[in-house]
Amino acid sequence: MHKTMLWTYRKFCAAVLLVIILVLLTLTQLLIRLVPFGFYVRALQRPVSGPAAPMDFVRSLRRKVTLGARWLPWHPPCLPQSLTGRLILSACGYGSVLYLGLKDDGNALAAHAWLKSGDMFVCGKPEAVHYGVVATF
Repeated sequence: MHKTMLWTYRKFCAAVLLVIILVLLTLTQLLIRLVPFGFYVRALQRPVSGPAAPMDFVRSLRRKVTLGARWLPWHPPCLPQSLTGRLILSACGYGSVLYLGLKDDGNALAAHAWLKSGDMFVCGKPEAVHYGVVATF
């Protein structure tokens, strides 16, 4: 394959993945807003087993999910981003763990979600160190 064609093909695949991520971010945001947590937590409890994703794949996915969240007008927070990352990793055959955490801000509780594949953070890394783990899926 010619180098120009290969470069064009890779750019096309990256663009398609970004569109899929935008759709998944939108759908997961709608799910969170419209469906009670108890209903979709059952789906989360099914284990997503498999090998850890390669570092390059995790970095690429992290960038694309973050970029997609920035592009959408409602800027999906950590939970839709983590669910989207989990769906993509699962579709590619990689294992992941979704963490839900809480921290006490003095007068209110703050919640955060993050996703890891192996030892690598896929979504929600910077804030995760300040939260106590409440549940893992």
